[in-house]
Amino acid sequence: MKKLFYLVACIFIISCGEDKKCLTPKKRNFIFVVDSSDPLLKEEISKDIKTNVSVLSKAFELSPCEEIKVNITEIGGNVTLLSPVSQIENINTYAISPAKIKSINDGLSETFSNFITRSIDSIGKNVSTTNQSRLATNILKIINENSNDTTNLFIFSDFAENNEILNFYNPNFKNTEINDEFINKIFDKIELDKFKSNKPLDMKIYLIIKAEPHKKINHQEVRIFWNKVFKKLEIDFEIVDNLSSVKI
Repeated sequence: MKKLFYLVACIFIISCGEDKKCLTPKKRNFIFVVDSSDPLLKEEISKDIKTNVSVLSKAFELSPCEEIKVNITEIGGNVTLLSPVSQIENINTYAISPAKIKSINDGLSETFSNFITRSIDSIGKNVSTTNQSRLATNILKIINENSNDTTNLFIFSDFAENNEILNFYNPNFKNTEINDEFINKIFDKIELDKFKSNKPLDMKIYLIIKAEPHKKINHQEVRIFWNKVFKKLEIDFEIVDNLSSVKI
């Protein structure tokens, strides 16, 4: 991963029961993190999301007094994550009857799918480059920023770390024991401390691990490594090759 950029787009919808204001609705987040550090990788991720986002249609359905928010985040390289900078749509619906909620749900999957497609098309157009990536810490920052809500986090990347601590492109790279000392090395201390203080989390993380587009690293070794890391973090996660394999 070589490019440096961060973009967030989001849409959220709130539903409430009849004659009831949702002052504190239950919140559910869907966060799509797209690695745009390589044009070929971004093209593969974009194709996967556009083709298979329909598998989430049931998960997108609203219940009374509930808020659903969908974020699209672009990430790559040494990026420092910021607060959301671009809100595409903000639809608040109050005092909605169950019948009207059903009507909204009938079109909600298409609404979110169209939003995701538009956002994906805008990714990767304004980036600068860097020779390093720190994906581990960037992922932890996203987790920490969304630790208060029920969240489904989808991370699309080749997960190829490339820095002075961890370099998958090094021909001598080998999967190592993932102990506390190693975790402390690959994650920023401030973010790691935040993560530990926020546990337990109401979050499921889906690692959609794509093959490195130039075939310079072993795809299976990458999967094995991140599987060990997330087990050590003791967080609910699943590793898949494509969005179509996700079960919610």
